[in-house]
Amino acid sequence: LWLAKLLETMAAQSESSSSSSVGVGYLSNICTVLDLLTFFLSVLPSQTILSAFKVLHKGLTYCMTCGNTKVVRFVHMLLTRLTSSFPTEPASSLVTSKHEELEGLYSSIIKIITEGLSNYEKGVSTSLSSLQCTLMILRACCSNNPSYVDRFLSLFMKVIQKLHKEHLSANGSSIDSQTVSELLQLSLDICKTRISFMPQDVRKAFINILTSLIEKSTDAKLLKTIAKMLEEWMKTKHETPGPSLREKSLLLTRMMLYLEKRFPDDHELLSHFLESVLFVYKSDSLSSTELSSKLEPAFLCGLRFPQVQMRARFFEVYNSSIPPKLFERLLYIICSQNWEHCGGYFWINHCIELLLVVAAQETPIRSAGATPTLPSISSVGPTQTTLGPDVPEPPIVSSQLPEELMEGMDSDRSEGGASGISLEKLSNKLSSFVAELKGIKTGQFLLPLAQLCYQDTSLAHQVWTHLFSTVYGLLNSKQRSSVAGELSSFVCSGAHLVQADTHPGALHTFLEGVVKCRPLPHIRSCVLKYLGKSQNFWYSAAMTLEDRAYAEGGLSLESKSIPAYDGSYTEELLDPLKHETLDSLSDLYASMNEEDLFVGLWTNRCCFPQTAMALSYECQGLFEHAQEAYEKGIGQARELHNHSPAPPTIIPEYKLWEEHWCRCSKELGQWESLTEFGKAQSGVNPFLVLENAWKAQDWMAMKEASTQAEPICSEAYSSKLNLLRGFLALCYPDEQRLSAVEKLIEAASLQSIKHWRRLPHIVTEAHVPLLQLSQQIMELQEATTIHSGMQTGGMARNTFQTDLKTIFKTWKNRLPNCSDDLSYWSDVLVWRQLHFQRLIKAFEGAGQKDQASNQTMIVVHHRVNSIIQHASVARKQKLHVVCLDSLSKIHSIPSVPVVDCFLKIRQQVKCYLQMSGVLTASELQDGLEMIESTNLKFFNKEQISEFLALKGAFLSHIGRSEEANKTFSSALQLHDSHVKSWALWGDFLDELFTKDKNMTLGVSALTCFLHACRIQSEPKCRKFLARIIWMLTYDDEKGTLAETIDKFYMGIPPVHWLPWIPQLLTCLVREEGTHILNLLCGVGKAYPQAVYFPIRTLYLTLKMEQKEKVKAEAKSNTSPKPNPNVTSDPSPLTSNSNSDPSTSGGGSSGGVAAGENMDTSAPPPPPPATAAPGELGGALPGPAQMKLQQAGLMTASTTEMLATSLAQLPSSLASLQAKLTAMTSQIQKGTTAQTPPPATAQAPPPAPPTSATPPLATPTISSAPEQTPIAPTSAAASGTASGTVGTASGQPGSAESGPIRAPASLWRCSRIMHLLRDLHPTLLSALEGIVDQMVWFRENWYEELLRQLNEGLAMCQATAFNSRADVANAKITPEMTQFIHKLVASFGIGLDQVGGAGGVSLTQEVLAKRVQAAVQDPAFQRLKAQFANDFDFSSVGFKRLHILMSKLKRWIKILELKTKSLQKSVLLEDRCRFLSNFSLATAEVEIPGEYLVPRQMPYYVRIARFMPRVEIIQKNNSTVRRLYIQGDNGKIYPYLVLNDTQVVRCRREERLLQLFSLLNLCLDKDKETCRRHLQYTVPRVVAVSPYIRLVEENTSTLSLMDIFRTYCMSKGLEWDCLQQQYYETLAQLQSRGEDISLLTLQNIFTQIQNAYAPPTILREWAESTFVTSTDLWTFRKQFTKQLALCCLSEFVFHLTRLNSEMFQVSCDTGCLTQTYFTFEINKDGELDANRPVPFRLTPALRALVTHLGVTGPLQMSVVALTRCLVQPKFSLHSILQAILRDEFIAWKKKQEEEESGNFVSTCDVENETVVKLVTQAVAAITTRLRNLAMFEGAKSNVTTVISAAASIENISRMDPAWNPWL
Repeated sequence: LWLAKLLETMAAQSESSSSSSVGVGYLSNICTVLDLLTFFLSVLPSQTILSAFKVLHKGLTYCMTCGNTKVVRFVHMLLTRLTSSFPTEPASSLVTSKHEELEGLYSSIIKIITEGLSNYEKGVSTSLSSLQCTLMILRACCSNNPSYVDRFLSLFMKVIQKLHKEHLSANGSSIDSQTVSELLQLSLDICKTRISFMPQDVRKAFINILTSLIEKSTDAKLLKTIAKMLEEWMKTKHETPGPSLREKSLLLTRMMLYLEKRFPDDHELLSHFLESVLFVYKSDSLSSTELSSKLEPAFLCGLRFPQVQMRARFFEVYNSSIPPKLFERLLYIICSQNWEHCGGYFWINHCIELLLVVAAQETPIRSAGATPTLPSISSVGPTQTTLGPDVPEPPIVSSQLPEELMEGMDSDRSEGGASGISLEKLSNKLSSFVAELKGIKTGQFLLPLAQLCYQDTSLAHQVWTHLFSTVYGLLNSKQRSSVAGELSSFVCSGAHLVQADTHPGALHTFLEGVVKCRPLPHIRSCVLKYLGKSQNFWYSAAMTLEDRAYAEGGLSLESKSIPAYDGSYTEELLDPLKHETLDSLSDLYASMNEEDLFVGLWTNRCCFPQTAMALSYECQGLFEHAQEAYEKGIGQARELHNHSPAPPTIIPEYKLWEEHWCRCSKELGQWESLTEFGKAQSGVNPFLVLENAWKAQDWMAMKEASTQAEPICSEAYSSKLNLLRGFLALCYPDEQRLSAVEKLIEAASLQSIKHWRRLPHIVTEAHVPLLQLSQQIMELQEATTIHSGMQTGGMARNTFQTDLKTIFKTWKNRLPNCSDDLSYWSDVLVWRQLHFQRLIKAFEGAGQKDQASNQTMIVVHHRVNSIIQHASVARKQKLHVVCLDSLSKIHSIPSVPVVDCFLKIRQQVKCYLQMSGVLTASELQDGLEMIESTNLKFFNKEQISEFLALKGAFLSHIGRSEEANKTFSSALQLHDSHVKSWALWGDFLDELFTKDKNMTLGVSALTCFLHACRIQSEPKCRKFLARIIWMLTYDDEKGTLAETIDKFYMGIPPVHWLPWIPQLLTCLVREEGTHILNLLCGVGKAYPQAVYFPIRTLYLTLKMEQKEKVKAEAKSNTSPKPNPNVTSDPSPLTSNSNSDPSTSGGGSSGGVAAGENMDTSAPPPPPPATAAPGELGGALPGPAQMKLQQAGLMTASTTEMLATSLAQLPSSLASLQAKLTAMTSQIQKGTTAQTPPPATAQAPPPAPPTSATPPLATPTISSAPEQTPIAPTSAAASGTASGTVGTASGQPGSAESGPIRAPASLWRCSRIMHLLRDLHPTLLSALEGIVDQMVWFRENWYEELLRQLNEGLAMCQATAFNSRADVANAKITPEMTQFIHKLVASFGIGLDQVGGAGGVSLTQEVLAKRVQAAVQDPAFQRLKAQFANDFDFSSVGFKRLHILMSKLKRWIKILELKTKSLQKSVLLEDRCRFLSNFSLATAEVEIPGEYLVPRQMPYYVRIARFMPRVEIIQKNNSTVRRLYIQGDNGKIYPYLVLNDTQVVRCRREERLLQLFSLLNLCLDKDKETCRRHLQYTVPRVVAVSPYIRLVEENTSTLSLMDIFRTYCMSKGLEWDCLQQQYYETLAQLQSRGEDISLLTLQNIFTQIQNAYAPPTILREWAESTFVTSTDLWTFRKQFTKQLALCCLSEFVFHLTRLNSEMFQVSCDTGCLTQTYFTFEINKDGELDANRPVPFRLTPALRALVTHLGVTGPLQMSVVALTRCLVQPKFSLHSILQAILRDEFIAWKKKQEEEESGNFVSTCDVENETVVKLVTQAVAAITTRLRNLAMFEGAKSNVTTVISAAASIENISRMDPAWNPWL
């Protein structure tokens, strides 16, 4: 009773106040009471409960109507328990409960539910909380009696409908919408089991509500409720009441359509749905119904579900439904499965799993190759077998083993070393590891691999491409034909259209797997073309069509002449499918914008010779000639087909004529003709009218064409069509629609992006039209801004003026590239001119005349400027007629500004001058009269000066030299700083000087050139500086020309001289060096690093030459008496000529401080040519001194070590002991005399120079014949400057005991170095520290021996080829005998370089350590003894060449094994501490060779640090170190440290690289070479000493020989098998007495090629290296262009033959690094060109680049190169003269030394001889270049040269050492 009273108070509280005002404590009491009653229901007897609830009836009723959520929750719990114990009666019963005590309560419940539902449905109560209370009570009543809701079904369904409407119309983020969603979930949960008992209308409404919620609801929780409900319905048995199968199908299909699309990341929701789908397919009764076919997209959704467990359950069903055989599964993938339901999903994953799951799962797994295998047990311990006779055991390579196998090895090694390793323990671990590996089965690898493919699309792509081709290869021929027959229909299916915009696409991956099959399944060519365009399958389709064309005979690998079509009909011409492959390939090339390949294809297949001729002209930019050829071909075809139709196969060629004639007309600006031609086609070609009518402002024709083009426009052209429609909408005079323009711009942009994504991911020529289109879209948008400002009448507003200025400035800076076609330039510039015209009319029609006039003049200026810009581009592209026509349009513009008139006339004059080579004298006179008729009073002095200069150029071309000279003089009198006038006058005077050799003219020409270089940029000054350097060759004895340079060089920026530093250094050591000294000092002040390394290398080279010269004089007893004016050098080094530490591989800083005590302001002591290391340490700052102490001088301990090493030398080295003893005594003296005192060691750095420092004096060289210049006592008083260089003997009475007189050239070098040291002490200290460390990068004894053996083998091969007439009896030459003797005497320790002519001594420290390391190595002793025994000339038959070659090869193989067994890298900090610790804080040092790279911005990359690991690699038959340098830009730069033995050859290679670098600028300025990206690959090369170079390298570079070695290794062949087989075959034929004819050589070549080196070697290597077709195509394309550069260079410049080791190709760029080329000069000083082939174009190279690549890109690139280089504006002859000057000076010096046997100074080479040799060489080069540049269509000299290079007859005559098979 107390509880009843407490509950009844609830009614009183609710009546007196609202529920919200009821106290919290009171509600808590009510909740406690309800909870207590719920507890009582579970513990009290039934009768007690009934009696109690009879009393509680009224209070509980009030609680049920309470709006408090907490109270309602407790009421729900109470009622749930109550109805469970005392169930309600069915709705058909007259009573609500069979218990009288509960009758009233249950009746109240029904009343409350009915009223609550009715009030909400009628809108009486809109409170969601009251409805929630009602539903909670209803749910409690239905929890144990689901049928309880039946009495409310109609009313309840109306409530659900209302909730449904509110849910769909409410905001998803509001609180009410969340409450509505929860109420909907509650309602659905209540009635989900009563659907079968609902009336038909209620049931239909309920299903419609569910369907609508699935389609439109955004609440995931609500949809999860529906999905769970549907899952329960699906899993209930049919006899259980529930929805019908049709209703279930409806709901499932709706979920299938909308859930994954709207909730792709809600895995829980999708999993509930997929459970239902999975049940359908697992149910026997449902899987065979129509529902399973409807749910196929949902089933595929389950297959790609991210959760692995769910995906595996679906795949289990999927896998069980398909037969397990491979063939049937392939057919299922291709024929049965509809992949359209996957949409853009990468369904290849399913295909991979389908195939892998049927593989044998229990097969033991094994490796496919030997690459991933572990090293054998012999690699970690000694074995009984050796690699070869007397070959040392390989070292311990512990780093190659797993860590588990290395456990315990350290302790074993510490006890017994390498031999003490417990092999038993190690072998046991290895055995257990291998046994564990044997237990791995195939299934453990394949099934996880299939799952990984779902996570990584790129992995799936790779797996499928290999898997499909492998599976296809396992099928029999019948099965293959079945699969191949279904492929075409499968890949063309419309189900794959959605894959076109997916990247990567599943169909694309599928096709990549198809094209890798062998044999290739046949797919029609037109289908391949379609797939290439639509599925981003461009390159694979193109290469497949190429191979098919060769196989079908449409293309031939051999060049053949095609007879011209004569109008007759043949069976071949009448077959339309005969040339389907070629037509498809042609269309694909055109779509890819591969113009060169397109030309190569049609050159091989055309029926009319005019086609090949016109295409070749067009490809080179000669559109006028091409148009004439097309018109000639069209006329001929008309004559042939006047009375009969054309055969079907010739129609494509006629279409080609029409399309390309239109293109030529576009390039020539013939817009009106094209518009008329398009109209004449009767609407067949409205696109032509659209593209050209707007330029002629024929808007009506454009509007009609737009209407015709829209319905027939292809998807690829849609973006261009929308752009043109935007032009029309903006510019149509009667109907301007600015609003439509914005929509068209957006549509064009979206379509362009869509088309871009369908192109290859590497940007190529195919992307260029889209890039151009994007610029035009931007121009249209900017023009819209202009027109909108004009329309709104706001032209006078400041905002409009600001917008105009911004747009004009943007248009001025955003011009097309120089490589773009003139038609595109016309599109951009003509479009701008249209708006300039509109603006002019608008400004003229506006008020405020003064302001409008100013604005009009601005617009007129921009309009005229755009016309002049167009004319300038046309002139540069050699379209002179277009240029003049464009300039003539300016006459129609009134009030042209004066500056624009000047620019217009200048372009006209330049056009005439550019045509001067083809114009007659009268036509040139017309151009001259045009200048003379110009009224000059309107122009300023600078403009008049340029006019006069151009007039002088005309006069010089006509031949009126005197008038020309006066005109040039007048021009410069008006404006003496006009660069163009100085340049033109200089060219004119230089031409006269070359003819007359008048020194006055030469001085004048030099003066003009020097003035011209002061203001111009560095690239424009190159040809002038080249002429300046070359003209010094004509200098007289007084040095008149050199003095002129010294007088006028000051105004030229030092950066201009950087490319010519090698030539300036050559001048420095010759007679003109006195005047060049100041110039080089000026350059060195600004760029010390650029000058320091070259001057250092030159200084050390000169010092070595001087020492050797003195030695030679001493030996011949012709040494001159000491000069009393020469003072001995007090340095300890003056007594030792062999102790120069700088002349080692890395050099030492001892040679750097030369001349450090020189002072030209006071009488100095004689300047020493060297400085002692101790002196340098005292002179340089602290860091340099510490560095020298680290790198160090030899101490007493070093002396003892060297003495110990000498005592251990074998008897065969006794001959060298005298030299080493002398060195030891020298070191003993040096350790006491050279070590500076502590005070000197800590001396502060020298003070920086001040303004009081006297200027440099200009020393002169003594002209006394055959006397060494004497050191002056005062540089100011004496005209001579020389120093002394110490000698080495130290013995009394020896000729070497006195000082060595240093020549003037050596003093000049030391003077420059002295100046640089004073100005940049920190930088030079760092540079010297870097150079000092380079000595540690030298080869060790076996690497050096291996290199020397390879050199000897090369000598033998050359001798063998020269003796090929009698191979068996070939003898070794005396030179080879001397080489072998020297090799045996200096076996492996480098002592062969001590002494001797041309030799160089090593540093004491390095030599001592090297001797000690070699002598203490037991392998060295064994190998030396056997080496001496093998190369004993006293043995029988040793004089035969083949015996010597066999022994050399044997030793090379032994040493190669030794080298391969050693470590491949070392840590830098182990030996080079200075480099390891180097950073930007040490010094700001630029990357080596950074100044050699031309750049627009003055930013140079500096060294941030040296990377810690140095690699040891094989390059060009030698072992080198690869050093990695990190720049301050973060990039890593790899450099090779090359130890060179031939100083002269190194400089020759660098000279040629300099030429290539200079030519790159020319190639970048020409349109045809620029658009082909033809650039020489020039690495940075810096010589840090005479014998060490740093060469930039690409780590992916391989040589042809490297590729062939890899091939031989895979085939089990020896790499030298080709040459060996060649000579063995020759010997066999000669032994039988057969004559060796050309046919015999061809047979030998073919025989070896078929047996050992098939032509497909390089192609197979490329296909295996570049897996994707895009990479392979890009590499092949770039390789072909680089090959064209290489071939042209070798032939035109007369270079050394390109051996297989020199042919370096970069795998990541396709570039060819041309590092080892030199000029080929014969004994007469002429460029030698006597070789069977002009350049390397072997069958292997042709197979790689293909025949189309040879006739297309290769040939067209060579033609473009030659046409570029012969242009006069690039002055190739000037560059060649400057570079060949150095080349022939060095050659002549060497030749005179060989002839006389004495050393010859560079100064002794006569200028007359150099002029003669260089003139001959330049003439030979330019003659070849001009011959190749003569271009007459398809037939040219280039074709002839390429045919000669590709001829098997010529190739077979080459030396086998050239490897003509590669």
